[in-house]
Amino acid sequence: MYMYRQKVLTMYQLRGRLIFLLIVIVIIFVFIVYLGLPNERKKSEDLEFEFQPPSVSRSKLLRVTTRPKTQNNTDELYAVVFDAGSTGSRIHIFRFQVLSDGRLSLVNEIFEEVKPGLSAYADDPKKAAESLVSMINRALVEVPSHLQKTTPLTLKATAGLRLLPHGTADNILNEVTELLRGYPFHLPHNGITIMDGVDEGIFSWMTVNFMLGTLSDGTDTVAAIDMGGGSTQITLIPTLKETIEKSQADYIKNVSLFNKNYRMYTHSYLHLGLLSARVTLLGGDNIKGSESVELSSPCIPPGYSGHWSFGGQEYKIHGGTMHEFGYENCQHQTKSLVQNFIKPVEELGSRTIYIFSYFFDRALEAKLIGSDGGDITVGQLKEAAKSAFTNPDLERPFHSIDLTYLYSVLHYGYRLPRDKLIHLKKKINGVEISWGLGAAFELLSSVGLAR
Repeated sequence: MYMYRQKVLTMYQLRGRLIFLLIVIVIIFVFIVYLGLPNERKKSEDLEFEFQPPSVSRSKLLRVTTRPKTQNNTDELYAVVFDAGSTGSRIHIFRFQVLSDGRLSLVNEIFEEVKPGLSAYADDPKKAAESLVSMINRALVEVPSHLQKTTPLTLKATAGLRLLPHGTADNILNEVTELLRGYPFHLPHNGITIMDGVDEGIFSWMTVNFMLGTLSDGTDTVAAIDMGGGSTQITLIPTLKETIEKSQADYIKNVSLFNKNYRMYTHSYLHLGLLSARVTLLGGDNIKGSESVELSSPCIPPGYSGHWSFGGQEYKIHGGTMHEFGYENCQHQTKSLVQNFIKPVEELGSRTIYIFSYFFDRALEAKLIGSDGGDITVGQLKEAAKSAFTNPDLERPFHSIDLTYLYSVLHYGYRLPRDKLIHLKKKINGVEISWGLGAAFELLSSVGLAR
């Protein structure tokens, strides 16, 4: 009995040792295969990548997670973003490259624009959608055919559609959805929407700071002020606790970007975009009609008479009298408008500020900057506005009112001193300053290509 029990124990021991040996062999084999096939490992696991803007040092790169296998194991990623603005529609085609050392580098951006915007076709939604055809065809040319099926596409409408009646805007977006579904790109759920103004501000801020290389640690980020046609946005990361304590609760947002958390001050002022404000200053904000509405203003040069349309409404504009026309009268109106709505941010005066969109366009027209942009003081906008009244140009009837309004936003709205230096740019390192690139990052994240 004893001998039999001893044999049984020995057999169990032998079998246990054989099993242990087999396990060790399997582990060693798997480990060797794991080391020998790094590319396969990369295809099946989340990898850490760094977004690299052009001309930014490696010390300022951003790290995100991406899955390149979702675009056919290629080393390229594309994102297509439509900006359906109040005065025009734009397409941004972003090309990223997955580098050998694991960085996701922004290679370039293709930008194209058509006018007018979707809101101009309020009575013909199908024609609104058709206005995008030339741009989506450009995307077919730029994005390699084998990547189109997995390249995400989004269209985000801004203040132009926000200002339209709800049903009218929906009809336009339904036609746009029908059109874009006929193309091979990946249109995610909720890929075609009217974007919240706060997102517009945050995405613009992301674009500016990413291209400047200031997002790596978040300590040297700049403030961004965007002046659109229907709305204007301001976004910054507060450095003073007083900014947060004195701000309305809905002006402070907790935002997660590239695995980092930011507490932001951001707000969008609807109806205070340059063109919406122009309507208000001309006295047409509460006037709606199917026919042309006649307006007159001391901000418009005497002798001018012409037609202008915005938001689907036609206006007939007349200049003021010689006695009325002048900077002081116009500035009184613009100052009153911005002080009624814009909340000043105390620390803004000590921050680096980038302003763009219509700020850039009007400063360029006034010859304050060149086509590459530049730095000016807030006071230079005032001097340019006064000059526009001294030397009125009937070919540019809104030059004086626009410059006066832009100066008022910065000085009387945000309380920036006249000697405050501000940076005006249209592009940074070849990328258009808009919310487009920020929206592309969010798009890549929403479809699982990055997070």
